[in-house]
Amino acid sequence: MVRATDFTAQSNRSSSSFLFVMLFTLSLLIAPGISTQSAWADAGENATEVGLGVASFVATLPYGAVKIAYASLGAIIGGFTYLLTAGDLESANVVWEKSLLGTYVLTPDHLKGDKQVYFLGPIKE
Repeated sequence: MVRATDFTAQSNRSSSSFLFVMLFTLSLLIAPGISTQSAWADAGENATEVGLGVASFVATLPYGAVKIAYASLGAIIGGFTYLLTAGDLESANVVWEKSLLGTYVLTPDHLKGDKQVYFLGPIKE
């Protein structure tokens, strides 16, 4: 036999449990919105950085392949220059520096123009 007091106590527990679950769920829904407001403000900058990173990766694939091919040929031609000039290291170094040194990987700074791209090696002053 169920008493009325048992039913009332059970009803109070279930309503307090329901209230707790509702408040907990509401706090989970509100908390991310509060913490990500500053993240939404920076979303434009992050998207630009990601876009530049992807663009630099995509641009590096063909550029890097051409640069590696050029550097390989320059290394071979520099070796022939060394041999054909009877061991003149200065002449070979001119060829090697122009072909082997320089930019191999394009970065976002290169794409923005903050950093110069040296295909033929850095310029000596």
